[in-house]
Amino acid sequence: LAPDAVIAIVLDALAHNDDDDAGLAVVFAFASPVNRAVVGPLERFSDLARDDVYRPLLGHVRAVRGGLKVDGDRATQRVVVTSASGDRVVYTFSLSRQSSGAYKGCWMTDGVTRE
Repeated sequence: LAPDAVIAIVLDALAHNDDDDAGLAVVFAFASPVNRAVVGPLERFSDLARDDVYRPLLGHVRAVRGGLKVDGDRATQRVVVTSASGDRVVYTFSLSRQSSGAYKGCWMTDGVTRE
């Protein structure tokens, strides 16, 4: 998948996360191996997603994506999210194309930074 498609899937999963955290499982599946090593396992990642920094992403009602910037095997995209409570929050999604291992050639999320 192209990096913009990965971001679209991740945003949709965050918007539609359920009580079983199925959406967060999808987001974690698209996390790069380096990212997983930092934020994983899934249970820890789920707790992190509920932190004040990332909570606006869960159940958000709108996401407006800026231009995708691709530089070789790295990509970034700025996203303005409208939370379920109506707050607007800006995040930058950072992805990389994996160069080896089971995910070689796949675009995966290295991180999401709140601006």
